[in-house]
Amino acid sequence: MVNQQKNIWKYFDDWKIHSDQKRKLNKICKEANGNFCTEYFTKKGKLFAWDIIVPNENINLARKILKSS
Repeated sequence: MVNQQKNIWKYFDDWKIHSDQKRKLNKICKEANGNFCTEYFTKKGKLFAWDIIVPNENINLARKILKSS
C-alpha cells in the first residue's frame, strides 16, 4: 500500500492523489467529484496504481476516505 499522505499534492487549483487502492479511489470519484487522470501499468500490462484530480473544496472528504479502512 502506498503511503497516502505523501501521495497527495496541490495540482493547480485542485489536488492530485496517487494511490494503489482502486476501491477507495472509486469512492472518491463518486463522493468527492474526483476524476481519473492517469493509470499506471507494470511492464507486463497489469494495472497497479492511479492518479486522480480532486477539487479543492472536496480534499478533506477525499482524505477521510483514504484514511478509512
